[in-house]
Amino acid sequence: MKMQPESINVANFNTEKSRISKFAKSLINIFSIVGALGSVLALVLSSIQLGTIRDLIPTRTIPSFPGNMCYINDVLEKAQRNEKVDSIIIFTDVTAYGFLSQPKEWIRYRDNIEELIRKKKVYMICYNHKLAMEFVEWQLEECKNDTTKCKALINRAKRNFESVENKLEKTALNIDEFNEIKTYSQLISFIDDYLNKDYIYYKSLSEDPQRYKDKLVFKEVENPCNFYMWHIGGVNLIHENSAIISFPVHKNENSTKQESGFFTKDPEILEIFVDLQNSVKDNKLFYRSK
Repeated sequence: MKMQPESINVANFNTEKSRISKFAKSLINIFSIVGALGSVLALVLSSIQLGTIRDLIPTRTIPSFPGNMCYINDVLEKAQRNEKVDSIIIFTDVTAYGFLSQPKEWIRYRDNIEELIRKKKVYMICYNHKLAMEFVEWQLEECKNDTTKCKALINRAKRNFESVENKLEKTALNIDEFNEIKTYSQLISFIDDYLNKDYIYYKSLSEDPQRYKDKLVFKEVENPCNFYMWHIGGVNLIHENSAIISFPVHKNENSTKQESGFFTKDPEILEIFVDLQNSVKDNKLFYRSK
């Protein structure tokens, strides 16, 4: 007698099939999540590793101005937190470095300098006002006879200032006055006035006997130099001194850069630039004005 095949319960079969399908989808989702987390973790570890490797390189290039400002601010902020740091040398063309090109980072830069003055010894060296304005006019020379470029610069600066309008009060920069600017001569006049105010502000801080006289040393030079520097130093730092060096780029048809620079903590390179800076401070090393 032949055995009859057992009848199949279609409903039960479909139910089991559905359960298996859901289970498979759940596994796929789990593997997808694990895979994604693995990728994120790998990316994080890779970033940490790259960051570590980068920090081990004693000398490395940084973006040109104004992209260098966030790097300068990072260095100044680390100096605030480092108890071994006892002195900072800031040598630039103007005290309000980057105020027109990158006001957000300039405000951060200004805050960092004031915080450093409270905690450390800060040496600020910059061009005198007459020389600073000569440099400004040199930098903006292409806008002088090109109305289109001048308007583009003014409009870009207006947008930049508007993005930080709520933070400008402490800088004494009058955004309403800037918004009235329409011509090159008005722009130069505004810059002239503000740079002079900012210069006087820092000079007055250095002469304040109650707060900053022993914390801020302010000096002006009368001829342009061939580099700017933000040097972080300390007697107990030994091999941990560092600096950002930036070189003004003379106008070139093949380059739109205003400055090119690098970060270094190489002791030999630092020694060279500190010696150069000391010569500058004593008015002994300059590019002579024509």
